[in-house]
Amino acid sequence: MAPSDAAAGNRYAELVVTNTSGRTCTLYGYGGLQLVDGAGRSTPTRLTREPNPGPSLVTLPPGGTAAKKLHWGVVPSGTEPVDGPCEPASSGARVIPPDDTLAFSVRFDFGSVCANGRVDGSAYFRR
Repeated sequence: MAPSDAAAGNRYAELVVTNTSGRTCTLYGYGGLQLVDGAGRSTPTRLTREPNPGPSLVTLPPGGTAAKKLHWGVVPSGTEPVDGPCEPASSGARVIPPDDTLAFSVRFDFGSVCANGRVDGSAYFRR
C-alpha cells in the first residue's frame, strides 16, 4: 500500500501488486478488498468501482508491478459519530486480485474509513 496525495478530509493510496512468479501473468479488472482490524476481523468496507482508469488487460512479466488507485474519506457522514473515530480503525486489508479466489493480506495503517467504510477503487493498471 503506497500512500499518495491527501486533501481536506480525503485520503489516497495505491495498492501495488507484484508478479512474484517465474512466468508472465495477466490482470483484468477491479478485484476485491476487505479492511480488517489488528486481530484480522472485518471492519466496515464498501468498495466502489471508479472508471478512471477502467479495466484493461495488464500483462506482468516476472517482477512486474500493477496498481489500483484507492480513495476514501475521513470525515464522518450520516449517523457516524463526530466525537471519535467514524468507524473502527483498520490496520490491514485482505485483497483478492481480479479473477482469483484467494486473498492475500497487506498493511492498511491509515486508520478509520468514514462513510461506512466506503473506498473508491480503480481497475488495476500497469505501473
